[in-house]
Order: sequence, then C-alpha cells, then structure tokens
Amino acid sequence: MLRGVLLFVLIISLSACEIDGLQLRTAPDWSYRSLVAWKHADPRGLVMSVDQHYLYIAADVNATAFGVSLMVVNMKTGHHQILIYGMNKASVLALAPDSTLWLGEAFDDGLIWRITSPHDLPQEQQIQRLKEKSESPAIATLRSAGVFNHQTISFSADGVYAYLADASEGGALYRFNMRSQNLQVWHQQKHWLAIDHPDEAPTEARQKEARAFDAIRGMTRMDDARLLLAESGSGRILVLQDGEKPSIESWLENSGIQRPNSIAWDTKRQWLWISDEGKSSWLWAWDGRYLQDIAHHNHGVLSGVHVNSGRVFVNVRRKQGGPEAVIEIFQKHATNDD
Repeated sequence: MLRGVLLFVLIISLSACEIDGLQLRTAPDWSYRSLVAWKHADPRGLVMSVDQHYLYIAADVNATAFGVSLMVVNMKTGHHQILIYGMNKASVLALAPDSTLWLGEAFDDGLIWRITSPHDLPQEQQIQRLKEKSESPAIATLRSAGVFNHQTISFSADGVYAYLADASEGGALYRFNMRSQNLQVWHQQKHWLAIDHPDEAPTEARQKEARAFDAIRGMTRMDDARLLLAESGSGRILVLQDGEKPSIESWLENSGIQRPNSIAWDTKRQWLWISDEGKSSWLWAWDGRYLQDIAHHNHGVLSGVHVNSGRVFVNVRRKQGGPEAVIEIFQKHATNDD
C-alpha cells in the first residue's frame, strides 16, 4: 500500500506542461513530447529494449527502501511502472549484446548491477544495497567489472568487451572481457593492462600509472566500431580505436560544448547527440561540420540522451522541485523516410 502511495506521489501527468511545466526551449524546426514525468526521481540513464517495446530509465536516488532505481515505460500503451528500489545513485543503463540490462551506480564505491530478461522482471523489486542482495535472482552485482563511479557503459561491436569509465576527475578507462571476466585499464603507452583486484580498481589504476582522464561521463559506439568518449571536465570528445594498434585521440573540440555528460551516435542521421551540463543545459547535434543547438534549459539539466532508429530521447531534470520528464525530441514535418 505504501509503495502504491509513493508511486502516486512520484508520477504526475504532463498532458499540458510542455511549455509551462518543463520550460524547455527548442530550435524552431524541432519539438518534443513528454512520455512520463514525476518529481524527485532525478532520471539519468535511458535505454530502449531490442524490440522497441520498452524504454528503461535509471534514477539517480540514494539507496533507501523506497528510493527508486529503475523504471520502465511501455512504448505501445504508455503505461509506466517502477521495477527496482534500493540501488545507490543508479546513473547509467546499457543493453548488453546478450540482452542483459546493465545498471551502473554513480559514486566512488559504485557497482554494476546485471539484470537477465529485464522484460520479464516483476515490478517493485527490492534491493538490499549493503548486502548486495535482491528479491529476484535475475538481479545481481558484477563486481568483476570494477568498483568505482560508473556513469557510462558501452560495448564492442563483436560483443566481447564492455567499456567502463571512472567518472571521477582523474578517473581511468577500463575494458571488461565478458567471456573471461577479466578487467583491464588503459595506459597511454602500454595500452591495456590487467587489473588484478577489481574491488580496488582506481587504486590499482593509479599504481600502474594508467592514463587519468578528466571525468569521462559518456560513451557511444559509431558505425565503424570506434568508440567516442565524452570527457566532461575538458569538454572534449575523444575517440578510441581499439584492436591491434589501439589509440585514443581527440575527435571533437568545440568551444560551445562545456560539460558533456552523455552522448549518443545517430546511425540514421550520422550525427552525434550531446547533452551538455553547463551554466545552462544544452542538447547539441554535431553533423560533422556544425554544432546545432537543438534544445536547451536554463533551470534544469538535460541528461541520458539515447537514440534508437533515429528517435531521440532525453531526460529533463528540474532543479528546486520542478517537474522532471523523459521526452522524445523530434523534427517538425519530418517523415519516417527522412
């Protein structure tokens, strides 16, 4: 009963809040629609299921019995529900090649939680965070993937590796072999070095003199399998070319980008979408030549940008108790063939 009351208080209708409620400003040829909205949920990560029936949302809330961690929206019916309570600051979502759902926690002792068959997960599953236990056997921690500040996850095109980054200032970049369960860290000259103690990955990374990045908080894979990395502290977008001769170089440096916090590659348009958390918050689109201002918010944060088959989704997080929402950004007068 108490959870039902919480859900009623948390989720609100936004049938007419696109101007007065969210206060989001869009470019003249772009608009948006709200999918679901609430207050005090602090939505961060977004990911669509393979069949495009479900949109999953991670909530950056402290670990409490009624702290929301994972929500889902049925894209056919619009029905939304809470799936998991109790994780600590769930910030990032990613769908692995084996169709498992990965959630990362955004604090120094953050864990990766792995969910098998997320579409079959019963609603309102409770996590005992300190014991790392859940009500469902489908939810389990993956300590071998490292314990650190997780705010972004991506996967290699061949499905062998998960790429993870410590989002703290001076944090390292990691590669996790999903077959062998081995964790590695990026060294600028020696490239990938083994991490022997994933529970102490940041300490070991420093001991091995791994490259310290300026807070990587977004990653996305391009069509050619290269990985783009959003370095929030510097405002740069880096590119990782992995393989026999791995390298990391600068890919995009633009003075308009202040603090990129999530990025998504748009295969349909061949654009890079960037959510930017500066003095104001921006949703940029880089088409290879120009940085386009698609949307911005003066009193909130745009985060968790996710692109699926050309459809663009983003969270609007409001400050001072204003409404928060998951929205879809779309181009006016565009057709499915555009």
